[in-house]
Amino acid sequence: MDLTNNFILSDDGFVYVPIVYDKKVTNYDYKYAYIIDGLFYPYRGEYREKKSTLPGIYVRGSKPIIVKPNPDEVDSYVVDTHLSKIDTDSIYDGILAKEETFQIYADGKNAYIPDISINDDPFKRALKEAIIVKGIDIDSIKDRFSDRNAVFNFKSVMKGDNKVSTLIFERGCEAFGLGYCIILFDKDKNNIIGHPIDSAETEQKINTIRKQTGIVPNGIPDGYHITVSDSDKMEIKGDL
Repeated sequence: MDLTNNFILSDDGFVYVPIVYDKKVTNYDYKYAYIIDGLFYPYRGEYREKKSTLPGIYVRGSKPIIVKPNPDEVDSYVVDTHLSKIDTDSIYDGILAKEETFQIYADGKNAYIPDISINDDPFKRALKEAIIVKGIDIDSIKDRFSDRNAVFNFKSVMKGDNKVSTLIFERGCEAFGLGYCIILFDKDKNNIIGHPIDSAETEQKINTIRKQTGIVPNGIPDGYHITVSDSDKMEIKGDL
């Protein structure tokens, strides 16, 4: 197998050069997918009890720990169906054969661009808007996350159907250098739970925050309102 041209295109978004697993190897590398009995196992770093559940190779000290895929995950780790090869001549010929015009971008311009979905919760929508407007390439700022698993989990949530947890939202804001402000208010004035939030007092607090941060809009908004601010202001509105 030619290691310079062959890659594993895995379902969890990474590209690995595949090599046959060797028990004598101790210096595992994220660049490689290690092949065992026709399946590939990405290197996933330090093993953490109850948290390291994704199939792959982990290490605890100098000891490798192999987490095998469950029966319903096996198809996602078969080498034969995930092996790809870079053939520059074929790529060039394919481009020339197309009538469309292709724009070749420099490194960093091929960033993941998230799709905005009507099913996105407000936290996910805000993060996606930030990625798009700021032109953020998550892979290029992965060092701003706590570890490789944090990057993987963040990207998985953004690409999947799961809602964004507070932890994921705060990780994204921290990595993107963003602050945020969330305003709570009585949505239905005719059906208030508990004591009502005083409109005048709330308005005064909003004005105070606006003066301090410059990121809170005038008045009490309708529906939820999340403002994420860098140098400019982005607003996500809608009904809860």
